[in-house]
Amino acid sequence: MASLIATILVIASLVIGGGGVTVAAAQFSLPDQPLYEIKLASENARLALAQGEPLQQAELSFQFTLRRLSEIQAMLQRGQMPAEALLQRAQQQLDLALQRAANLPPEQANQLLERIQNRLQEMLQTHFQLPDPANPTAQQLMNRVREMVQERLQLLNECAGDPQQLRLRLQTQTQERQNAPAPGNPSPGSGGNPTPGNGG
Repeated sequence: MASLIATILVIASLVIGGGGVTVAAAQFSLPDQPLYEIKLASENARLALAQGEPLQQAELSFQFTLRRLSEIQAMLQRGQMPAEALLQRAQQQLDLALQRAANLPPEQANQLLERIQNRLQEMLQTHFQLPDPANPTAQQLMNRVREMVQERLQLLNECAGDPQQLRLRLQTQTQERQNAPAPGNPSPGSGGNPTPGNGG
């Protein structure tokens, strides 16, 4: 709670102190650029200000998911390799958006989930149907993004009209991921040394 208040105060001081232009400029920044942390802080502030407004929080969470996916695409187009943390953040924000949408009253939930499904399908067909990058590592990451989006679309199809079932499925998937070894890390007891994760 204290961190949320601190974030709001930082953003407010930037705006009041004439830093509103900086905050606005940060919205177009990518993870490898100096203003990116301000972009994330402003997103956290918007979510905090929407406290007590579940529909707005769900919509913001999905809006920020689309930002993460667009950032991945933009970096790949520029020949840059996004950090593993960016893909993880996109996945976490998408699952949070779905969870928040599924927690809404049934009519609101179904309407928002349908919009999310349509937007993800559109993004999959437009943003991530570019020629495969020459860099095999970048190609692998793009394939992982496609798979992540396709998995969520399949989940939305299977739980269409049943937000409660979607909530249960998301909770199960989250628990399974938390119990699974991190990518590149050995499973417990395998005797290997863990690989340090990427920040970002």
